[in-house]
Amino acid sequence: MNQTRKLVRRSPHRRVGLISCPWLQTAQIEYESLLEKSFVRIALLCPFVRTIKSQPFRLQLSDGKSYTPDYLLSCLGSEQVVIEVKPQVFIAKHKNRLDEAKHILEQNGYTFLICSDRSIHFNNRHEKASLFLRYARSTEVDKHIDLLRSDTGQISFPQSLESICYRLGLDKYQVMGLIGRRELFLHPDFNTNSIFDIDTYKKDSRDESISPESWLNYSR
Repeated sequence: MNQTRKLVRRSPHRRVGLISCPWLQTAQIEYESLLEKSFVRIALLCPFVRTIKSQPFRLQLSDGKSYTPDYLLSCLGSEQVVIEVKPQVFIAKHKNRLDEAKHILEQNGYTFLICSDRSIHFNNRHEKASLFLRYARSTEVDKHIDLLRSDTGQISFPQSLESICYRLGLDKYQVMGLIGRRELFLHPDFNTNSIFDIDTYKKDSRDESISPESWLNYSR
């Protein structure tokens, strides 16, 4: 595998840019389409993700051409998840290359996932993730984190958004900021009727329903 680093360049044909998430990592995260941007926002809320790297390396395939995956996610428990973000309509066209890349990556200890618009847009997950992250950037969030941590041991999870608001004396958007900062977590359907704390995910991280694979590629 060869390391690769490509600068984000403006293009009249696609949306490119950078996402900052300083409470998770110092490096900005590149995206080269709106679908990639939406995926990154969802990945930033995943309780297992520790770092996100754009276009992490290049693979040489048997046809002599190279393949560069979109993202590498380092997850809790040292799992490394390689992500290809692709519209559903194009997956079949690239099936052979993606299958070969999957085989190479799995032989080297990586998990390989294809995340399509079907899973990224399911139940408007991308729009909800955008909202959580918007509130996570508030200058008030740090004091809300302290408030939550001082009371977490007294809260029996899961709880609804409304009940946590009542318990902490916060508005809904303030608790949504705590979700954006990953102090609180949702199941992959982003249902705010069931909100959890970090200990739940550390304990049940291999539960199929909340594993990194199902969380990132959720479409039910």
